[in-house]
Amino acid sequence: METTEARFWAKVERGAESECWPWVASVTSTGYGALGSGGRSEPKVYAHRVSYELNVGPIPVGLEIDHLCRNRRCVNPAHLEPVPHLENTLRGESPVAVNAAKTHCGRGHALSGPNVYLRPDAPWRSCRECRRLRDRGLV
Repeated sequence: METTEARFWAKVERGAESECWPWVASVTSTGYGALGSGGRSEPKVYAHRVSYELNVGPIPVGLEIDHLCRNRRCVNPAHLEPVPHLENTLRGESPVAVNAAKTHCGRGHALSGPNVYLRPDAPWRSCRECRRLRDRGLV
């Protein structure tokens, strides 16, 4: 039977060190490369995790692999970095990451210091100045 390493490299379009190395086999519904781990009843594993472990070493406990290139099919180990879940989320392009990166509200008020309102019943922040304007019926 073919080794995991041999099966892995047969499904990678390897290029220059600085380029993405796309996974050219099956992908998950979220766009990540997937590699069967053995027989038909065995679960699939993420190709980028296999790449990291083959080329760098074990993924540290409690960390996940972030694609620095933002390309979910990429398995180039130079583009992969183990990071905590929160850091991986905030580096991404999800609504959570986009909102966390905002420095000003939609009306241009700073989302920092005393102008930030942290709701006790929700995990997001809002602009105190806009809240004051809304409470006065001005917006």
